[in-house]
Amino acid sequence: MLFIKVQKNLIYQVFLASLCSVILGWVLSNKLFSANSEKVLLACVLFITAVLIFIVFKPFIYSNSPLENLLYLLIISSFFGPAIASVNVGPFSLFPYRILFLMVLPLFFIKYFQRDEILTWSKIKVKNIIWFHIIWIFYALTSLSWAKSIKAGIVDFIFLFIGISLILFITFIFKKERDYLNLFYIWIFMFFLLLVFGLINNLTLIHFPVSRFYGIDTYQKSIPTSVFANENDFASFISISFFVVLALWNNSKKLLIKAGAMGILLFALYIMSLTSSRANYIAILMGLAFWFLMFTTRQVKRYIATALLCVSTIVIVLIPEKIYSGFTSIFSLLATLTNTVEGSSVNIRINLIKNSINFISESFGLGIGTGNSEYYMKEFGKYPTHTIVNIHNWWIETMVNYGILIFAGYLLLYMGLIYYLFYIFREASGNSRMIAEALCTALIAFFLASISPSSQITLNYLWLLFAFAIGFINYWKSKDKFSSLKSEESI
Repeated sequence: MLFIKVQKNLIYQVFLASLCSVILGWVLSNKLFSANSEKVLLACVLFITAVLIFIVFKPFIYSNSPLENLLYLLIISSFFGPAIASVNVGPFSLFPYRILFLMVLPLFFIKYFQRDEILTWSKIKVKNIIWFHIIWIFYALTSLSWAKSIKAGIVDFIFLFIGISLILFITFIFKKERDYLNLFYIWIFMFFLLLVFGLINNLTLIHFPVSRFYGIDTYQKSIPTSVFANENDFASFISISFFVVLALWNNSKKLLIKAGAMGILLFALYIMSLTSSRANYIAILMGLAFWFLMFTTRQVKRYIATALLCVSTIVIVLIPEKIYSGFTSIFSLLATLTNTVEGSSVNIRINLIKNSINFISESFGLGIGTGNSEYYMKEFGKYPTHTIVNIHNWWIETMVNYGILIFAGYLLLYMGLIYYLFYIFREASGNSRMIAEALCTALIAFFLASISPSSQITLNYLWLLFAFAIGFINYWKSKDKFSSLKSEESI
């Protein structure tokens, strides 16, 4: 019987890998390659690559259930979004992340209603958080009844549903520290890969089709966008991911890992400088200040302060002109934050907020309806925004679309996550301590990083960050004692 059970599991895993490989090959060959034999050959290479990856990670794949393996694939594909292998299907576009989501969603609910031991409500220790997100979904659905643009509302609701579903998937399915450690390293690997894509953008002026610079002859093509639509989305991802790598550097005891982490951090800062995203510069500085004060020992504080002083002195002595030029550029860039001249970026953002306040007051705090902020800004804005209709502020956008109550709940959720993660950091050791540090500082940076993109709801890393944090807190609270158990051996 045991042999049959093992073989049955093997069949599931082989079927899963084959299905995903076939889907990937089909999508690429149909969308990108048409009848071009060379392109079809590339699709076949990708198919073979997927099979080889399956073979390499075979022990890991066998140790998981099919649902867990699908979730890992979903997480990995979330970093690419529509940048790779996107196919238009009527009014929608399909790409690996959405295809995998459509595979995970029914399987998740089937397992849940079958009362699978993995997906049980009794094992959820963050029920209030889960209920809030469920209420958010139903409130967004109800708000369609008073939304003026039903089309925009439905599209926004779909994005919200997919994002919140990711939170449910991770919280219910990932129950072990190993799961969150895997997610931690997946994030770092994908972060490095996306930075490499950004460097390629800068050096070759080649962008993915999703980028606003794709196919356009402009001097701005050297600005990196990686797999994102624009540089602000990419910069926000960098400012959040920066602190995941920083936690690895701070907690690793191996010199090679520390050196590699530091290399990625410096690489990230360089790519960030190419985006010229002012809000994300400040987000990183704010996150670093919080990390320095709250997550470092006195000894580390002394080492960092001494190293910075020595390096700064040497650099100023050797190349004072470049330092002066660099500071002048930075101050000039930051000075634009105070430029409120009509038509300036800051003036437009101020007017976007003013219009948003008017909209929420006219809706008596109920919100104007999911996804309707752009429609209202275009049709009913009293203050000029010069054709800009995206609010460019996730916090204000949430309040305008969903009302005061949902916004207040979301803000409390955000602050509660930071509190719990800092508490876990102080109580945990080893890998759990590292993960708590990474998530807490990343959420601190998110506060400002979220005001740079035009809209956050379509960005998968927003939902993945909150899913990671909520799921990890649930894992920690599920332990026998919330504050005393040791985690696995430190790296």
